[in-house]
Amino acid sequence: MDLLRKLAAGTPLEVRLKAIAPEMLLAVLRAGVGLAASPLSVAVAAWIAQNPGRWSAILSPDARDWRRVTASLGGAHADIAAASARQDRATAQRLYDAMMEKEGTELAIGTWMEHRTVYSTDNYLSAIVPGARRDHHLGYDLFAPALTPLYIPMDGTVVQAGIIDEPLDYGGFLVTRHEIAQNVALFALWGHLSHESAHRWKID
Repeated sequence: MDLLRKLAAGTPLEVRLKAIAPEMLLAVLRAGVGLAASPLSVAVAAWIAQNPGRWSAILSPDARDWRRVTASLGGAHADIAAASARQDRATAQRLYDAMMEKEGTELAIGTWMEHRTVYSTDNYLSAIVPGARRDHHLGYDLFAPALTPLYIPMDGTVVQAGIIDEPLDYGGFLVTRHEIAQNVALFALWGHLSHESAHRWKID
């Protein structure tokens, strides 16, 4: 990190580096030299691999028991994403409702690392590579009816709660911490929640 900052001093890169959280920058540097993003990443990945399906119970009944469809927001259902990118909520909702009615489903799932056109605001511009933009979805979306309760499927504590009131951002969100081994914790980010639910929680 110190070497990178020295090399960047007095260059346009110096300004861009200051816009990146140090933890994220360190993870990028570690990945660039073939290391895990964090010294604990291997332990977390191993725990996830050993505990498949634990997160499916965040809905009641279990998410696997809902009539569901994969929402292909980078492909077959890209028109929904395009309307969202324009912040045309009425059109996005109409198209979504039509998709759900056609499929006869109650739950739509947005997949991990799907290429999406919705990331159109400056929030998704790369701080490191000029002109580059994040355009892949880093998470899973559960499109359920408004006010559907969510359940955290394992013991944990709320470490952050709030509202990011920016276009195409998380809106109401929680961050929870889960101890999976001695001195090893997993953090989960729950986004796109109602504002009321984000205000309900106290930070432990």
